[in-house]
Amino acid sequence: MKRIKLGLFLIIVILPIIQGCEHFLDEKADYSFSTPESLNDLRALLDNEVIINQGYPGLTEVGNTDYYLDDVELGNIASYLQDTYLWDSNDEATDPSSWVKPYEAIMVANVVLESINKVPVSDETLYRQVLGEAHFVRGMFMFYLSQLFCQPYDENLSTDQLGLPLKYTANIAEKIERSSLKKTYEQILLDLNTAKDHLPERSSYKTRATKCAAMAGLSRVYLSMAAYDKAEMMTDSALLINKELLDYSKINDQIAYPFKADNPEIIYQAYSPWTIAILLSNGTFVSDQFYNSFEDDDLRKALFFTVNANGKISFKGYYTGFRTSFFAGLSVDELYLNKAELLARKGMLAGSLDVLNELRVKRYKAQSYKQLPVAGLDRNEVMNIVLDERRKQLFFRGVRWMDVRRLNKFDNQGIILRRTSAVTGVVKQYELKPNDLRFTYPIPKDVVLMSGLKQNPRQ
Repeated sequence: MKRIKLGLFLIIVILPIIQGCEHFLDEKADYSFSTPESLNDLRALLDNEVIINQGYPGLTEVGNTDYYLDDVELGNIASYLQDTYLWDSNDEATDPSSWVKPYEAIMVANVVLESINKVPVSDETLYRQVLGEAHFVRGMFMFYLSQLFCQPYDENLSTDQLGLPLKYTANIAEKIERSSLKKTYEQILLDLNTAKDHLPERSSYKTRATKCAAMAGLSRVYLSMAAYDKAEMMTDSALLINKELLDYSKINDQIAYPFKADNPEIIYQAYSPWTIAILLSNGTFVSDQFYNSFEDDDLRKALFFTVNANGKISFKGYYTGFRTSFFAGLSVDELYLNKAELLARKGMLAGSLDVLNELRVKRYKAQSYKQLPVAGLDRNEVMNIVLDERRKQLFFRGVRWMDVRRLNKFDNQGIILRRTSAVTGVVKQYELKPNDLRFTYPIPKDVVLMSGLKQNPRQ
């Protein structure tokens, strides 16, 4: 990790729409006002990892069903988190920190972008890095927010669908309203493309954005939009810079958390520590069905999971290197999976499976690995193989929610999410059907009341 320069200042980054809502934050920070006076001051703002790298929203993982929370633990958490976990249709079934924390980071990015042309340019390279990183931060956090608080992108409807409140300035008194979804995605793409054009290919610190990270981010965004040609172009460009895969056979599966935070697959290191009452409680376990989908010679079965004395299964494969946060960044393995999917979509089935084999050979015991056949399968069969591999490899990465939304929207996959719980005292099954309005979370109620922002419909 890089050393964070503390500097002489911190800038308060609470939006006007959440002023007075300090209870949304896990703890109240002691901020002071100051004006950045140099590029190094702006560098220090972007090196504040608590805001820039550790504020990604936990809601991206909460709604998925490859894990579960046992009923005792579920009954002990706040009622609004119970409702969120069970996909309730009320407007309190959300996580306030998943709204607040991204907008804090966006505000910091806006401070940097407003200030960068007002400070002396003592170093052109540093100027370009700071400018690019600020655009990257704003674009990535807006994209995460769009996957939670906006409906899935639809080119034919995007001008009519509700987008995000787009915050471009550091003026905390600025009154903002929700934009269209079209404008939201235009801004996301503008920010990430601007970042791509200014950032260096690599950085000494995985917590700083790079050209490769911007292109990996664009690959994910375009995939969510079903803009497959552009997604493939960004995937290929990123892989030209970094295509190194981690050899899982060289990792010790006997230690508590086998993966290191600086492993070579990581392009950009970011964490999502929020909503831990659901995701990281002692009662959070991996579903038996998901665990059993991993073959016995798949190294991930021992590296990702621990079978407890009571037979329940816990996840330990955090690319963050520790349990208190799940990985919300960008990585090389995701690029391989993007490429395999994009080739399959074009009907290049042998090429798709070749890419998948390149990844899988690093995930299985070498002596028993069998290459996936490159012949005899139709497009649907190959797509199913690719998507199954994606689901396994990117577990607890904040990607599955996006995938379910887009696969139901564009491919009519008909994925129904189901949970069974007896937290109410009666065993009950809960369902989230394809394209249900509950795939879009409500904006936190107090934010809506204070700002007048239009709420997302839930039923």
